[in-house]
Amino acid sequence: MGKERTTSRDKSVTVLGFMKQRYQAKKASSSLAKTTLSNHNQAISHLEAYEVQRGPISYLKSESEALKTILEKQKVFRQPGLKLSDLSNILNVSPRKLSFLINSQYNMNFNELINECRTNDALELIEEGYLEKYTAESLFEATGFQNKTSFYKAFKAKTGTTPSSYLKMVS
Repeated sequence: MGKERTTSRDKSVTVLGFMKQRYQAKKASSSLAKTTLSNHNQAISHLEAYEVQRGPISYLKSESEALKTILEKQKVFRQPGLKLSDLSNILNVSPRKLSFLINSQYNMNFNELINECRTNDALELIEEGYLEKYTAESLFEATGFQNKTSFYKAFKAKTGTTPSSYLKMVS
């Protein structure tokens, strides 16, 4: 019969991983091949029910919104030593599901996401005049980094410069 037609629904599944995608593609192709056009919605509902059991992105939309709110508004990343399990407890989801959510929504792992948030927070604080009142060393503590070395490494990776040099550039 040749290559099977890929639907937009199939495309959204790609982030679920190669093995799950293959399983769903087999399941979808066998059920969709037997389904008439009038039963197409029923077949989609069947796939959605399967995905809800497995925890795909569509099921995680509310968790994704909660994660975004917690990171942007509550700034939980400012807690030094924040772990995946701490954040999963706050969101009331399993660490595995949270890890999947971060990987699929942000295309990075937990530590990369937290360091990205902390670095962005440091940039905002610098632009708001934080370094006019406090030292660059206190900036890493204010943003949640546990030590100066990690802070400088993440900051320099993002901006290509040190916090003091960045302040001079934006002033």
